[in-house]
Amino acid sequence: MHRSYGHLYVVGQQPGHRAAGRSASEQRRIFRRLAAQWASPRPASGKPDEQIAAQGLHRTATAGYDWNTVRERGWWRLNVPTPYAPFASGHFPTPSGRCEFYSEQLAAQGLEPLPDYVAPYESRAARPSWRGAFLWR
Repeated sequence: MHRSYGHLYVVGQQPGHRAAGRSASEQRRIFRRLAAQWASPRPASGKPDEQIAAQGLHRTATAGYDWNTVRERGWWRLNVPTPYAPFASGHFPTPSGRCEFYSEQLAAQGLEPLPDYVAPYESRAARPSWRGAFLWR
């Protein structure tokens, strides 16, 4: 299950197939093993996936949601107004309360105060010497 990245829905992801042999799902292989190595005190680390997903729905935007419904349906809209436009009247979390393209806070830290483009690490723009290493042309 994951919350949205730019949309207004909780998505209940289901595995396409069971892990074969001794292989493990992404969650188990990565997140759970990292938690064990870091001796994470998080109580969810030993719980079944279904229980962890159900507990994740007890936050404000998903309060009252039921994991079984999300799992069966595949999605559930967040508890936000319709239409939802949180910054339509401004009120950005910036000192001015407006969308700032130039950041005084970053400038004060000696960082670049304007937005910039950074090429993806594995791209021709970032690594010209890798010219033949990419499948795309």
